[in-house]
Amino acid sequence: MHTSKPHLPILLILLFPGFASAQSTPSTAPTTARVSVSLCELLKTPQAYNGKQIQIRGKINLEFEDFSIYDTGCNTWPGIWLMFGGDVPTPTKSTVNDNSRIPDRNIKVNGIEYGIAKDQKLEEFSKAIAARQDRKTLYRVTATLAGTFLAGRAHQHSERFPSPPGYGHMGCCYLFVIQQVLAVETKPIADDAKEKWSTLQQPKP
Repeated sequence: MHTSKPHLPILLILLFPGFASAQSTPSTAPTTARVSVSLCELLKTPQAYNGKQIQIRGKINLEFEDFSIYDTGCNTWPGIWLMFGGDVPTPTKSTVNDNSRIPDRNIKVNGIEYGIAKDQKLEEFSKAIAARQDRKTLYRVTATLAGTFLAGRAHQHSERFPSPPGYGHMGCCYLFVIQQVLAVETKPIADDAKEKWSTLQQPKP
């Protein structure tokens, strides 16, 4: 009596039960203990935090060809380019071309999927950084963000002309994939300008 042999995929599933799930489950960002780090420390030793889930706090810049986080206490180059996880597009034009996403599909970077917590803090953050009047930014936004940091390439052409990390506009920057917005602070730009002007006008001791 002739007995047909099982097809190869069925045979693999019988021998290796994890095979089916491995085939159907996309690669996602590994879950690791989140490390809180200052931007200055992160920029000083970027390779030490490459691929790690971290928590950072800084001022947000959203302009043409610029979506970044910075600290005026360590204004170093390269900077840190921001990208939302999940299906949330980058809210500015740049050579990254990340202005549209496929709904309900997480973004992939280097083959790894990154999601995002869609909650009230994310909504507050998105509205604050996008707020404009006559194309002028309305708020100075400071945020605490959780996500994954990618240092990019460490190769340098020379000490005088180092190669950029490779992320963001024209490969300018390191990359931080936002996976959760933890806190948002906003201050009207007009109030910020008035405060600086008032400080300048105060008599020096």
